[in-house]
Amino acid sequence: MKQWCSINRIGILKIAIVLLIIAILCALLYQPFVALLSDPSTFRQWLNQYGFFSYLIFSLINMAQIMLAFLPGEIVEVLAGYCFGSINGMFVCMIASGVASALIFLAIRHFHIDLLSLFFNDEVTHQFRFLFDSRHLSIILFIIFLIPGTPKDILTYIMPLTKIRFTAFLMITTIARIPSIITSTMVGDALFSNDYMTSLIVYGITALLSGAGLYLYNRYIGTKEVRA
Repeated sequence: MKQWCSINRIGILKIAIVLLIIAILCALLYQPFVALLSDPSTFRQWLNQYGFFSYLIFSLINMAQIMLAFLPGEIVEVLAGYCFGSINGMFVCMIASGVASALIFLAIRHFHIDLLSLFFNDEVTHQFRFLFDSRHLSIILFIIFLIPGTPKDILTYIMPLTKIRFTAFLMITTIARIPSIITSTMVGDALFSNDYMTSLIVYGITALLSGAGLYLYNRYIGTKEVRA
């Protein structure tokens, strides 16, 4: 009984620490996210005043978006292109996503906490249960992360619970994110340059690829759920 109480207290303490960190992140980043959504030009001006440290500040915002999996990542990536240009913005997002994904992976695997349950109900996470028994996990993970619009941040919380190695996870997800990130930062860069035609073309192509990819992805997930 005493041993169970001790384990239970440790589990409660871990969850409390995670919730505290999330609350602090939300409090610190609320104003930047509001500016991001309402007035990108004002956000860019605010960011530029910090010089080189603007990259660090934006990276922290991007990392928070990944850690708070319910926030849309595409908006942050478009803003990265708007603030830093398509190439620099891509590298900022790639580094931030890599660091955030690594922290999430290591924290979940080390502390054995199902952090995903803090954000989503069982119905949302149930559709990914097939990953635990998949013999082609690395290939499936690469394809899902390669498709724009798929729930990459949710998968970041699920993969530590599978048998995939940390180095494989980090390498696959970092490389596979590139097409999705670069198209978003290109849109942001074009918007800053008032090149709306390029922005629309890139966005349109991305939307078509995303729609086709999501259709195939949902069919694949549906097939796995039926078999389960």
